[in-house]
Amino acid sequence: MPMLQGFNFKGGTPELVETSYAILILVLPSTNSRNWSYPEMEIIEVVADQVAVALSHAAVLEESQRMREKLSQQNQVLQQERQNAMMANQARNSFQKVMSHGMKRPMHSILGLLSVFQDENMNFKQKTIVDTLVKTSSVLSTLINDVMEISAKDNGMNAVLQKPVLLQAMAVELQRILRR
Repeated sequence: MPMLQGFNFKGGTPELVETSYAILILVLPSTNSRNWSYPEMEIIEVVADQVAVALSHAAVLEESQRMREKLSQQNQVLQQERQNAMMANQARNSFQKVMSHGMKRPMHSILGLLSVFQDENMNFKQKTIVDTLVKTSSVLSTLINDVMEISAKDNGMNAVLQKPVLLQAMAVELQRILRR
């Protein structure tokens, strides 16, 4: 009589084997008392062992299917996260292109043109206006560069740069700019 073999599956998944099924029919006599012969008892023990092995295999198969489903769900989540990361990267790259081509380059052109105006002979009022435009354009250019630098950082940690500032001079300059 061919026998199923029991395995310890705790270390991994069982090897794939060809599947075959058996049907067990147990016929018991209608009388309440029965003396079982030794060969009958051996057959019952063999069948009980085979049922135990089959139940063990079924439990392993069920656990394997659950793990496969869980792994599939995790893979779907990872795929979605990967797609989200790629979209965020594309958005960041698009933002940097817009900032570079749409703001940074024109700002440099404006600063260049204003520096040419600074070299021209102008009256005091015109000179003051051009100087104010140069300072505000420089501030805006610095701001654009800072925004681009922050967006270029991939690690998400932005270091704060601390440097001394003459607060009174900054306030006077701001007041002067706002008066005009």
